[in-house]
Amino acid sequence: KAEYQIFLKRQKAELLSNHFRYHRSFAPFELEKQLLKHQLNQLWPDYFSFKKAMDLPTQAADEYLLKRLPDSLIDGEDLLKKRVLDFHSFQLQLMKKYHSLPDNMIQEKSDWSADERQHFLMTLALIGNCYPQK
Repeated sequence: KAEYQIFLKRQKAELLSNHFRYHRSFAPFELEKQLLKHQLNQLWPDYFSFKKAMDLPTQAADEYLLKRLPDSLIDGEDLLKKRVLDFHSFQLQLMKKYHSLPDNMIQEKSDWSADERQHFLMTLALIGNCYPQK
């Protein structure tokens, strides 16, 4: 979690420097949009972006957690899996209702992949203590 906080600070500094480098004082709504997305990443961690930016010691800790974390969440994993699949089916219902796509273009999801499972479990592990300091 501490490494994720450091990652968020670096990401915000990069976001601000890039904005002022390329836009100066123009595009204030673009800056606001990026800052809101950054606040969202503080509340609900973006594990894939964090994983791409990890250094070697953090990658080792990540691999260790991936081996140990599922053992501690086995009881709740079925419930989480059910909720994720329910959410996916709800999204499909909305797509069918509002976008009128043919049925052969929309695929039902009966299981989640290993990457989705890993992302979800590590996101849950990263939640907390990442709120902006006042």
